[in-house]
Amino acid sequence: MTFDPVLPVGWIIVLLLPPTAFIVWQIVRAGGSRARISPIRRLVAVALLGLSAAGPAIPGGTTTEIRSDVDVFIVMDTTTSSNAEDYGDGRTRLDLMKDDVRAITEQYGGARYSLITFDSAAQVRVPLIADPDALLSLVQTLQVEITDYSNGSTPYQANDLLADRLAASKKDHPSRVRVVFYLGDGEQTATVDGTQTFEASKGQFDAGSVLGYGTAQGGPMRENSPEVFVDDQYDEVYGDGDPSASPSAPSASPTEPPYLVDPATGQPAISTIDERNLKQIASDLGVGYQHRVPNTQPTLPDVGDRIGEKVEVKKLTIVERLYWIPAIAAFLLIAWELFIGWRQLAELRTAKPKKVSS
Repeated sequence: MTFDPVLPVGWIIVLLLPPTAFIVWQIVRAGGSRARISPIRRLVAVALLGLSAAGPAIPGGTTTEIRSDVDVFIVMDTTTSSNAEDYGDGRTRLDLMKDDVRAITEQYGGARYSLITFDSAAQVRVPLIADPDALLSLVQTLQVEITDYSNGSTPYQANDLLADRLAASKKDHPSRVRVVFYLGDGEQTATVDGTQTFEASKGQFDAGSVLGYGTAQGGPMRENSPEVFVDDQYDEVYGDGDPSASPSAPSASPTEPPYLVDPATGQPAISTIDERNLKQIASDLGVGYQHRVPNTQPTLPDVGDRIGEKVEVKKLTIVERLYWIPAIAAFLLIAWELFIGWRQLAELRTAKPKKVSS
């Protein structure tokens, strides 16, 4: 038997101490043993609630986690162009990015991970956490921005946010190794003023890489919309055109959203990789660039000589949680008390007042 509290122990004490003190006061004030039965029952119910909150469980042994002195920052492109199907079989650039994020977590076991995504705006999707499974679960659910909300994007959208997060990490944990990965296609569809750069992040981390996705031939992009498109809606989007008329675009399916259309041609718009931008970002950051293709593994920098000593942490595993047993017992006692109180109230209401003899 072990305990895995559902709340911090301090909170459990704070929540249970007042009712416990009040019930004990009732027991002390009770005139006889019969009068003490009800408050004793309440005290037992409170004790059972405390036991339930303490989280009784059957232990299953321990597992060992490896924690290293590394923070990994992943910047991921979720603009509409990441939905481009360059690779055949409907696979998108975003699909390949997701595969590479998994490869990153496997390379840097025991690290902490943070995920920044960008489209029309940049945002921190995952703060620094030491749980790769949580990161991967979120990454698998990522989609590109909603098409109707898209107003153009720039591959430099996350530059300020990345610099801020790196600076905060360096301030809080100056001795940790920081690794940065930029995953995107480099395509720019927004008009911006001035020169954009990632140089604000340069020198704030130890290693990293820019990973590029897409092809020079490009691929069509499906819309991302909460609506379900059917055949008659294709006519509204494409007119009399057929989305499969373009040799580079597969045909649309009635169960899938249509492809984005190039207004100039009436055919599916084609997005291509912009390696010039990607190489410039790599130069700004001071890291290497590699073009990613399916069914290959990314080349990830080895930080073993700067990683410091790995720390093994033993973590108790739980086979079965038993908090529900005392919780049910407490519920039954509370229900009993409520029933007795209701019955006593009913008796008082139906009792006939005694006549006073004159």
